[in-house]
Amino acid sequence: MKIIWEVEIYPHDWSKALVQPIYKGDAKPRVDPASYRGIYLTRPRDHPQKTTTLKVVDSFKYLGVSIDKDLAMGPLHTLIRDNIQKANGKLQGLLRDLKSSRELHSSHHTTLGRASTSPKTIGLLWKSCVLVHATQYIRYIHSPTQLKTIQTQLNKSLQSTFGCSGLPSSLQAELGIPPLQYYQMKQLASSHFRLTQIHQHALPGQIYAFRTHNLPHLDPIDLSNDGNPLKTGAGAVS
Repeated sequence: MKIIWEVEIYPHDWSKALVQPIYKGDAKPRVDPASYRGIYLTRPRDHPQKTTTLKVVDSFKYLGVSIDKDLAMGPLHTLIRDNIQKANGKLQGLLRDLKSSRELHSSHHTTLGRASTSPKTIGLLWKSCVLVHATQYIRYIHSPTQLKTIQTQLNKSLQSTFGCSGLPSSLQAELGIPPLQYYQMKQLASSHFRLTQIHQHALPGQIYAFRTHNLPHLDPIDLSNDGNPLKTGAGAVS
C-alpha cells in the first residue's frame, strides 16, 4: 500500500472487482439502482514468492487443558503423567535436603527450629506437590485405562516418598488418601450441579441439558457395572 501511495499506480488486478450492493434503506425503491451502495471486493495482493502453508491442527488447549481432535484426552493424559513425574522428582530432592538438615543437628541440641520429617508432614508435602497434579484435570479423563495408568504412577510416587513397598491400597488407607476415582466422581458431581442448578440457562448448561436428555436410557443395574461405576458414570457424563 505504501508503494501504491508513492507511485500513484494501482495493480492491474485491481481493475476488476466484485460489486456487492448494499441497500440504503429509508423506504427507497428497491428497483432503483441508486437505492444501493456498491461495495467493491478486490483481490488482495500477495508477495510473489510468499506461500501460505495451512497446518493440520491435531490438538488445542482450552482453559489450560490439552484436547485432541478425537477427544481421547491423550495429550492431557501424557501431561498429567509428566507433571507427576516432575513433581515427584522435586519432592524427593526436598526430602533429601530436609533429612540432611536434620543430620546436621546433634542429639543434645534442642529440636526447636528444625525441619520436621514426620509422616504427617511428609504426607502434606506429597499432597501439595504431587497429588494436586493428578487431580487437577482428572474429571476430563474418561478412559478407565488412562485413569489406571495415572493411579499406578501416583502409587509409585507415594511408595517412594514413604519408603514403603507394600500394597498401595493399604498405604492409601493408612494415610487417608482416596483413589483417583473418588476425586473424579467428586469433580463430575460438582460440574453436574453447576450446569444444572447455577448455570442452567447459560449456553454450557443448555448444551449439557441437551446432551444428557438425548443419551440412551441406562438401566439401574448397568450403573453398578460389577462394582465399578467408572465405566458408565464417567463415560456417561463426559
